[in-house]
Amino acid sequence: MLALDGKFYHFCEWLYKIILVNTLFLISSLPIVTIGSSMNAMLRVLRHQDAKTIGPYLCYFKEMLLKTLPLGVFNLFSLMFFLMIKNSVGLYHSMIIQLFFLIFSAFLLTYNINIYLLQIELNEMKNYFTLFRITFIFSLMTFYKVVWIPVIFGILYFITYPFLGVIINLIFLSAPLFYYQKIFIESLSNLREI
Repeated sequence: MLALDGKFYHFCEWLYKIILVNTLFLISSLPIVTIGSSMNAMLRVLRHQDAKTIGPYLCYFKEMLLKTLPLGVFNLFSLMFFLMIKNSVGLYHSMIIQLFFLIFSAFLLTYNINIYLLQIELNEMKNYFTLFRITFIFSLMTFYKVVWIPVIFGILYFITYPFLGVIINLIFLSAPLFYYQKIFIESLSNLREI
């Protein structure tokens, strides 16, 4: 059980990596402009199974800083659009409109995450409009698979927050992205076979 190849050791190693990557993400995202490169670096570190975490994270962060600025601006406008719709007056009068808003919010979240994941996969692509178009099509194709990850982790977050408090914040962002990325890679390999 406590051997270096045991399940408990791998779980502890995974938990340490998740907490460390999430802490690095929170620190490097303090200037709002760097959220895009922080997200990209976090996703790239979570993808690789290396024991090193801090060095590759900082290397990916520096490498992607200028490349992710347009995506960060797009994410900022997506957030502003989401908040504008959320604060609209007629949203809470109809259950159907609320359901459409929840579906749209989940799609917007998956679309913004898929932009960074596809940028990692297609890092030679220089045209951002093509990246946005490919991401939209890919998000539509995989939406039914990945929509449950934020829902399940959101429910778990609200259930466990009174008991675990700040500790749950250290794994809240990276753990769902770890599983999201596994489904993304599987979907991308299935798409490449077609």
